[in-house]
Amino acid sequence: MPGVLFLVLLLGCGGPSHDAGETPAIDEPLNPPVHISMAALHAAGGVPEGWRLEPPKGSAERGRAAFARYGCHTCHVVQGESFPDGATDASTGPELTGMGRHHPPGYFVESILSPSAVITSEPDAAVTARSSMPAYPDMPLADLTDLVAYLSSLTEGGTHDHAAMMAAARDLLAARAARPRPAPPPQDATMFFVQRYEVLPGRLAAFEEWFAARGRAEFRAFDGLISIDTYVDDGETTTLTTVFGFRDEAAVAAFMRDPRTDEVGLEFDAFIGPHGHQVFARPPVYRAPSLSAE
Repeated sequence: MPGVLFLVLLLGCGGPSHDAGETPAIDEPLNPPVHISMAALHAAGGVPEGWRLEPPKGSAERGRAAFARYGCHTCHVVQGESFPDGATDASTGPELTGMGRHHPPGYFVESILSPSAVITSEPDAAVTARSSMPAYPDMPLADLTDLVAYLSSLTEGGTHDHAAMMAAARDLLAARAARPRPAPPPQDATMFFVQRYEVLPGRLAAFEEWFAARGRAEFRAFDGLISIDTYVDDGETTTLTTVFGFRDEAAVAAFMRDPRTDEVGLEFDAFIGPHGHQVFARPPVYRAPSLSAE
């Protein structure tokens, strides 16, 4: 695979040890079923629009016990959690604090069954061919769904690495400087914090109501946040892009360090699917007046 591979290598390095006894029942998925004709399914490329693997809902409590039973805690740190014989080498596996906010359940499933499917590395670092984490292709489905439920429940902590994001914004600006494109219209904001996401099924009305009643005011309370604009891209999938415009670099850095950002961010995230966060030194989307007509 060309280039640097991204995302997070997950889960433990110890061997499994299954509890004897009756296998726990697995709950049904939360999302309603998708109804689509076979012809439309084939035309869409074999999967419905916006499809991603959605495993059955497991038990986070049982998953925490499985996390310890499989020895995951010997290689991975979860801030705020205490396990017997905890991580002996935190560098063996990435820290999992807050991972539930950054990845969908299907990603956790693949990371457990096939850890080498995604290898993480820093830019310019040597990329290893395989993960050092053992695969668990024979893990019982009940254990798998419970582990995924536990990882998905890890939504606290893991705040934004503002220094890395600011450095990435500078690198991105430098890399794109030579690309020909019209200049953006003049505006007061000079730095932009961006989220791209899909709204969870059945949550759009509640999302709009929350933003009108609480979200708009909570975000605008941050000093230096000048604008909030959300754009709808109805291309191959229906994606929303929310752009938070800031006065300057200091304002967006303060926003990412502020504990209130995580509080209002968790409220925002309750309505949307998995997403990333990016910082830009120019608007990521804008109207080009030189190529537009009234």
